[in-house]
Amino acid sequence: MPLDALHTREVALLAAIPERGTFEERAERFDRSAVPEAWARVLEDYVRLFDDPACRIEAPRRAVCGYGEGLPFDGRMLISASQVVSFGQQR
Repeated sequence: MPLDALHTREVALLAAIPERGTFEERAERFDRSAVPEAWARVLEDYVRLFDDPACRIEAPRRAVCGYGEGLPFDGRMLISASQVVSFGQQR
């Protein structure tokens, strides 16, 4: 999947994050939604692009840095340690 398509999916996910309430209330609504599973699929798609020469810098940056919404809302908590280690070993 191209980076721009992944970005479009991320924008839709960011729009689905609850905006009102305390952090705890937002986190609870977020956890009950389908957003965490959708983030996992986006992150898996970014990981698939790690070896693509055209995406080898941007895909890991987006997967690791997120878009500044903050945990637990931007999906970074869903990256497994083995994915990070695997990427690091390939470089």
